[in-house]
Amino acid sequence: ENLQREHQHELVMLQDKLNMDHELILKETESQYTSTLHAHQKEVKQLTDNFNHQLTEHENIRASMEQQLASYKDDLLKEKEKVSLLVIEVSSVKKELAVKHQELVNARREAKDQLRLQEQQFNSTHHVEMESLQSQYKHQSQIFLNEFNKAKELLN
Repeated sequence: ENLQREHQHELVMLQDKLNMDHELILKETESQYTSTLHAHQKEVKQLTDNFNHQLTEHENIRASMEQQLASYKDDLLKEKEKVSLLVIEVSSVKKELAVKHQELVNARREAKDQLRLQEQQFNSTHHVEMESLQSQYKHQSQIFLNEFNKAKELLN
């Protein structure tokens, strides 16, 4: 019975030691786990913060680019309106130019017609005057010749 008590006592002692070793291992494992957990949580927080910072930057860049795009679209629309107005103005100027060109052609034609008419009138008037002068010359020559002949007869 002594032996059995000793054996029982040793068994209790071994079990206590085993329980203490087991508790120590559990505490070490829990400490390592807690430490690793805190390290991973810290890393996850840093990654999350970094991701949120990058996301904010990308959102700001996207917003800025959308503003630029809207501004470019607005500028493009204004330029299209200017081009449309210029096209209308060019068309109007072309029409005015065509009208002025036609007026010039008509004025030239009228000037040529007027010059031709004046030339014809001048030639006609000149012809009449020349015939009149020739007729007067013949008449004067005839008078002069008649007077000359009369004077000649008187002298004879």
